[in-house]
Amino acid sequence: MSTVRARVWRFTIVKGQDGAEAVQAIEIGQGPLPVSLAAMVNINALACDLRKAVDQRVRDYEISLLLSYITGGQGKGLLGVECSALDSSAGHIQRFVSECTGLGVMTAASEALFDWKPGASGLSSFDVLPGKLSGIYTKTGVRPDLLYDLATGPVAGEARGRRQRAKKMFPTGKGTSEQRKRLEKLAQWSVDHGDHAYFMSWVWLGAGGVYVDIFLPDGSAALTGLKTGWIDVPGDAKLPWQFRVPRSNPRRPVDSASEGDLVADLPLPEFSGGGTASQAAISRVGSAAEEAMDRAFTDGFRMRFGDVAGR
Repeated sequence: MSTVRARVWRFTIVKGQDGAEAVQAIEIGQGPLPVSLAAMVNINALACDLRKAVDQRVRDYEISLLLSYITGGQGKGLLGVECSALDSSAGHIQRFVSECTGLGVMTAASEALFDWKPGASGLSSFDVLPGKLSGIYTKTGVRPDLLYDLATGPVAGEARGRRQRAKKMFPTGKGTSEQRKRLEKLAQWSVDHGDHAYFMSWVWLGAGGVYVDIFLPDGSAALTGLKTGWIDVPGDAKLPWQFRVPRSNPRRPVDSASEGDLVADLPLPEFSGGGTASQAAISRVGSAAEEAMDRAFTDGFRMRFGDVAGR
């Protein structure tokens, strides 16, 4: 069975009258976690709506695509990444690989860290929750990826994947700004759902293989009975990672123009006739809208598949 290099964080949420106010994270330690490549690719099938026809031929193609980039190590070696092939692929393929790997590694980590049992313990995707759970969780806005049914209660899991171009696979310091922003949103999601238990995994794909940051909140079922025998480098509790959770003012009107790149100042077309003026106005609208869409697509791509090489 292959392994991934994991770094586990324990964090505490400070709550106020309006919800989550601050987060403090402490590194527990890091070490190798076992990951079955076969089990990892099968986890992604959970995101399908099983009430509909599932085409096994298409599923096989999806698995083959993922295995074109993620390779199993010999014995207990690290999962590998075909970086040159990944970097030369289209952006949507890169996102597919990073997201699939993130889901699979997160579930493998849950099995190794807090006794989730495949087949014996329940596991659902938030995209296609069973009917008995559909009214419990919000269907819009921020939400995790998978819902694990543990003996101590349900735990939501959030999986993220990023390409790491630096030689050092784990980012130096106390976490990245992207991790902080996602933890902020998940902390508020938990508060909004009655302090729901959750955790977050953040996979890094690079020349060094597959690495993962795992964030476990204090008091969570995911932290109860946490296994630590795999840790070979203990963390330093004297160097906590602290940050405040920004709160938007619900009374303050949202200024749509503040979004900048996603707003186009479009002239109003004329609808009273099909003359030259109407055609010119429509032409200007089409050009401006096209430019706005290009900017939105570019910024969205950078946000969804960023790297930590400063680009």
